[in-house]
Amino acid sequence: MIDPSVDLGRHTDQTLKGASRNLVRRELPRSDKCRAGIYLCRLRTVTGDRRQEGQGRFYASPEAEKRECNSLSQGETMLRDIFYVHGFGSRFNPDSDKIAALNALGPVRGENYDFTATYPETMNHLLEAVEGADLLVGTSLGGYFAARLGSQLGVPFVSVNPAISPASSLRAHLGSGTDHYGASFVLAEQTLESYPDYTADLDPALGLVLVDEGDEVIPVDRTLKVVRDAGIDVITFPGGDHRFRHMREAIPSIRDHLRRKQGVERV
Repeated sequence: MIDPSVDLGRHTDQTLKGASRNLVRRELPRSDKCRAGIYLCRLRTVTGDRRQEGQGRFYASPEAEKRECNSLSQGETMLRDIFYVHGFGSRFNPDSDKIAALNALGPVRGENYDFTATYPETMNHLLEAVEGADLLVGTSLGGYFAARLGSQLGVPFVSVNPAISPASSLRAHLGSGTDHYGASFVLAEQTLESYPDYTADLDPALGLVLVDEGDEVIPVDRTLKVVRDAGIDVITFPGGDHRFRHMREAIPSIRDHLRRKQGVERV
């Protein structure tokens, strides 16, 4: 067990006991901005398949440490709590490429939810789960819920290839099906009928929409019309697909959105 309370400064370059041989505990450069930014973060370290959280921060490589510390030294304070909402038929995967990219902004957490439940049931579950988050990010159906949650709570959100009308886009999955992990599910008509449209009661000032032009599931032209008519900022990326392949490239735009729209400084 790694003690998350240990002072990182006393363990420069010490290989962590019980962790991967490639995971190294390193003392951070003594930049006040960097040290302050780092200690706003939660510890995210991998010990086999286990993840632990605490004060301080661990790095998978010296390069990862240097990259993050450089951004912090330039005045880019990390967010303390980013919540990611997965899409229909999926689960929260902390090792996905999208989560790895979002870690440039701060620690990312998420929670699996029952994507066959009705809209009110899912909202009630997620409202409790996202408590304390600084930023909500979601893809597909998760992008829909990130927008609904953010607007209700007054929290900035990023919707990625969002399901702007779940009642329509999820109809192809009505009845029995199998999710992306091989588990069976049953989607009822009652669930589809429970969803309001994406823009209902939405706060456009809180939101940013990211769209891959190669999205093969949700018509891009319709998505762009709906979000632009609602006054939500939207950024498109050439190519890609519904899973969204440009999260790393989108990080500067997310930072700009937070600064411009929400007055969030040094993100």
